[in-house]
Amino acid sequence: MPMLSIQHPQNATFFYSLIIDLVNFKFFDVDYILEKMLGIKNKVKGYGDNLIFSLGMLFLGLVLIVLFIVGLFFLHKVMKNNEKVQKIKSFFFKLLFFNFFIRMFIQSYLNMTLASMMNLFALNFENAANAASSSLAILLGLFLNCYPGLMFYLLYRFKDTLHLEKMKNRAGTMYAGLELDNGFAPLLYNVIFVFRRLIFVYIIIALKALPFLQI
Repeated sequence: MPMLSIQHPQNATFFYSLIIDLVNFKFFDVDYILEKMLGIKNKVKGYGDNLIFSLGMLFLGLVLIVLFIVGLFFLHKVMKNNEKVQKIKSFFFKLLFFNFFIRMFIQSYLNMTLASMMNLFALNFENAANAASSSLAILLGLFLNCYPGLMFYLLYRFKDTLHLEKMKNRAGTMYAGLELDNGFAPLLYNVIFVFRRLIFVYIIIALKALPFLQI
């Protein structure tokens, strides 16, 4: 039996759901909000074939961040002569681009990759909600599969300028805490960290019929 298909007792499943919600800081019913947004019912606890439900709180956070950035951009355009607005815009843009997103993708890489890959193997375009989830899974899946290679390219491309304060403020998360004077090899720590998680996801998905190999 595939590891992802193991049936757990109902009381254990309920207990797991409580613990997982607390660990993920889900202090309100995320599924209820997503069900109202999408107009469909979530029938799976944890990872399923709908990327949006699988990401849950992470998806809501991403939506709020995108709306916040768009709002700041339009506020900047409308009130471009207001000095306070420009300072607020510069502060948040400096905070978000690009260290925040790099850190988010590194820390949430396993969750996002597993969720997108499970949706990719069960694409559904029967209604608007599932079509949106499947389309997002295709785009996110392509990006996440390329993410380790993209990190490697950026570190190699800018390896001679990584010590500059400007570079640290924009992409320092990729090599934070690593020695810059010991060659290029130590800089690959986060690249290997992310790549291992990509392999782990492929093992779960590709070898689901061979659980003894998954272990």
